[in-house]
Amino acid sequence: MAKKGCCSTIHLKEDNARFLLLAVVITIYMLCGAFLFQALEEATENELKQQYKISVDEFRVLYPFVKEADLQMLLFVHGNATLKNLINNKPRWDFGGAFYFVLTIVTTIGKV
Repeated sequence: MAKKGCCSTIHLKEDNARFLLLAVVITIYMLCGAFLFQALEEATENELKQQYKISVDEFRVLYPFVKEADLQMLLFVHGNATLKNLINNKPRWDFGGAFYFVLTIVTTIGKV
């Protein structure tokens, strides 16, 4: 009498069961990586947003009537914040973005 395992219970051949297990393990690995990456980057992103807000507030207090040179300086700071995606309301490293990054790393880094 043949052994009955979990593969025969759900009608999977051994190769298909191994593939499914590998897919589950890789998915869990990627989810953990995305959570970790998001946790590491979130504090830095929030700090940069706060620094930008402080710069704009200080500018408004110091220069209630804006001169052209002062406006250029504000635009420079604003441009840098835009490049770093700090003005957008959506976090740069939300879970979706972090998961996409981990997926890209897992699928593109291999043996040289």
